[in-house]
Amino acid sequence: MKKSIWLMLIIVTIACNDKKQDIPIGENIPVGDCIAVSYVRGICGQAILKILEAPHFNKGENEGDDQNVFLATLECGFDLAKLDKSLFYVELNPDNFNSNCAVCLAALNYSGKLRYTVRLAAPCKSTKD
Repeated sequence: MKKSIWLMLIIVTIACNDKKQDIPIGENIPVGDCIAVSYVRGICGQAILKILEAPHFNKGENEGDDQNVFLATLECGFDLAKLDKSLFYVELNPDNFNSNCAVCLAALNYSGKLRYTVRLAAPCKSTKD
């Protein structure tokens, strides 16, 4: 019985790691674009991030009570606990994005359309449009 449970856990883990998410890249968003954001809320490798620089507001959207936000799929190793309400920089849609990590299956309630993969960028020179 225990061997069967372990075998099922291993199979599920492998299956989850093999899935690639198709996250649409927003229009006119260059790969590697870097912007200042703050953390709104998140769970399980996803977060809603608020854009803080006016020249980049076009990369976000208004969703519910939140303005200039987008749903971010976080790169492995992103520690949300350290980012709560602070200013930080992220790289949007980075090349060689590392999504090969175990995450829980909970999902954020987000009805907006803008979704990006992000990488914490430090230091980062924000690009202006």
